[in-house]
Amino acid sequence: MAATPDGLRGLSRVHRHRAATPDRPAVSAPDDKPRAGLATVGRAATRRPLRTQFGGWRQWRADGEARYARRQVAVAQRTIVCWPMHISIRRATEADLPRILEVRHGTAENRLTDPSLVTDAEVAWYLREAIFLVSEDERGLQGFVCANHQTAYVWALFVIDGAQGRGHGTALLNEVIARFRKAGHRQAFLTTGKDTRAAAFYRAKGWRMTGIDMRGEAVFRLWL
Repeated sequence: MAATPDGLRGLSRVHRHRAATPDRPAVSAPDDKPRAGLATVGRAATRRPLRTQFGGWRQWRADGEARYARRQVAVAQRTIVCWPMHISIRRATEADLPRILEVRHGTAENRLTDPSLVTDAEVAWYLREAIFLVSEDERGLQGFVCANHQTAYVWALFVIDGAQGRGHGTALLNEVIARFRKAGHRQAFLTTGKDTRAAAFYRAKGWRMTGIDMRGEAVFRLWL
């Protein structure tokens, strides 16, 4: 950095900028209006009061309150969409079978790649003799469960992807477990895909994995 000439010591930046130097003549006094491009034209010269920048503190506060109100409305709308007001469980009927088929094929996991694994005779038996329940909300049928009341085996439990996370699976599973207990069973069983969301769901409900069956699915057991 160049040394400051003795004659300029103690002067402000504006004075030093305007003072004479060997290679530049003196300019107007510091009190004159600064010229464009000089160091005096900076943030201090162009800064406006805070109230002027935000249109007044009252307007700034009103804008903040309006933003908060809009967020509250958005949260309330999401809550209404994501959490139904009421879930009902009832016994399935033959009239429900078309929608039940849509639910079965409307899941990303545990897809039915081989339709021969589910026969019409099995469906008819669960519908007439065993436990076959459906869950509904204000939008219609969203899930179903089939369970063997004689062996306490949960044969199928599915909730369509668009309604998952809203309590349908929990409501169906709780109703089946209550019926198993009423029938005198001490434990329940089911199978599902390994490392799937369904497996995580059952673990969160207290089910414990006991092994892998011949088809490669995880076997779960719950003490009742």
